[in-house]
Amino acid sequence: MCDKFVLYLWQIYGFLLILQLFHTFFVKENQKYLNRFHVVLDALVIYCSFCLSYYIRYICPLFKDIFPRFGYWRQLWQYQGILLVLIPVYLILYAKFNLYKPKRFQNRTSEYANLIKANSIGMVFFFIYIIFMKIPHVSRSLQLMFYVLSMLLTIAERAAIRYALERTRRKGFNLKHVVVIGFSAAAEAYIDRIKSNPQWG
Repeated sequence: MCDKFVLYLWQIYGFLLILQLFHTFFVKENQKYLNRFHVVLDALVIYCSFCLSYYIRYICPLFKDIFPRFGYWRQLWQYQGILLVLIPVYLILYAKFNLYKPKRFQNRTSEYANLIKANSIGMVFFFIYIIFMKIPHVSRSLQLMFYVLSMLLTIAERAAIRYALERTRRKGFNLKHVVVIGFSAAAEAYIDRIKSNPQWG
């Protein structure tokens, strides 16, 4: 019993050590690697949002009365070609709406507003792509559910990332140090602006 407890403590210590290395290497030293990780995470969230939408629409027994399942519907693997087009479009839209810029330069409201805009345009592209390519048997309820879930999950993902980054800053990581030489009205305004935006780190 004691050996298992010691092993459990070592596992916790190893996990904390990995987090520490992540903070030091990825967040403090290599912002570009963090951005790449963010892009991959966004792609996974979009893909999982679609899979969850498909599960709710066609498989989950709790929703069988809400979404009648009769006739023919496409299998999940038959949507992979659509997702290969849709996911890159979403990621490009996220980049165009500055969603991969450092979070210290944008507040929550602007980030979530840009996310809603990007997802809405992505959904319009989804509708147009289905019609233009004449892809049959794509449920409108599935598309709507994907729009809602992708919105909620990407917002939750970014809220979690922002929370994690804020915690690292409180621990002294991922901070930018600024030295203001001299004093003037412009310098005072600059200092006040920094103090009024603690999310900049």
